[in-house]
Amino acid sequence: MEVHVIQPALNEAIFGAKTRPHLLHQAVVMQLANRRAGSAATKSKGFV
Repeated sequence: MEVHVIQPALNEAIFGAKTRPHLLHQAVVMQLANRRAGSAATKSKGFV
């Protein structure tokens, strides 16, 4: 079985930028926080 690997020409202005790990961490934390259901609640006097 022969595998052909394609290497497209990428725009150096976009893909040549230096990576910033703290921004990647912020993006991952934001995605995980948005995935939560957010259904936490407390009981008030009327429900006890």
